[in-house]
Amino acid sequence: MHGPPAEVVEGSWPGSMVLIEFPSLAEARAWYDSPAYQNILHLRTDHIEGDLLLIEGVGPNYHPAERARTLQEEAGRASQSTHWSSSHRRCDVTEAEPR
Repeated sequence: MHGPPAEVVEGSWPGSMVLIEFPSLAEARAWYDSPAYQNILHLRTDHIEGDLLLIEGVGPNYHPAERARTLQEEAGRASQSTHWSSSHRRCDVTEAEPR
């Protein structure tokens, strides 16, 4: 994909996007690290400002609702862990000195 700027409906977007699909993240890394690409990399970086991201795609069995549920559960566990450890520290601090 390489075309005109996208329609921005939330946030801001500084320009256009080029999307290149690879069969796997490992193959994308191999392309980026290849001597052939490294030899021409300056043609991009010397003439345009931008970011390059390598992103793992999702497979055919990906379920966004299931992923959201997992992330919510992980956030809940992290919140409970943080609450417990800060409560634990408070107990340590306020514990009476032995007589």
